[in-house]
Amino acid sequence: MKISEKECKAFNELRMRIGLIPYKKVQMQEMIAKIIPCNDNYWPILVKLGIVEHKREDKKHFYMFTSSPVHIEKFNEYSRECSRTWKDKNPKLNIEEAIKLLKENGYRIYKKIEKYEEI
Repeated sequence: MKISEKECKAFNELRMRIGLIPYKKVQMQEMIAKIIPCNDNYWPILVKLGIVEHKREDKKHFYMFTSSPVHIEKFNEYSRECSRTWKDKNPKLNIEEAIKLLKENGYRIYKKIEKYEEI
């Protein structure tokens, strides 16, 4: 995943348009996901890198954009962290394990067999 300068600019324009208004996590994710990849796995990275600020008020959690613009280098770091997170959460399966998993879940698996005939 690579975030382009165009996406960085769009994010910063959204940040300026919205201002410092606090939102719930789901609302922020929906706004951000229209511009850059953002899901529950990547959300902690946005907060950790300071792209989005976390506020807590009377046991309620709110999120808001930072007051300063986010530089493309910060998005490059976000991309690297997201790639690392994706790899950690999606280990490679070998073919036999994948077939076994699918069969256990009721799928029928077929393989291509080529028949050779004598000429």
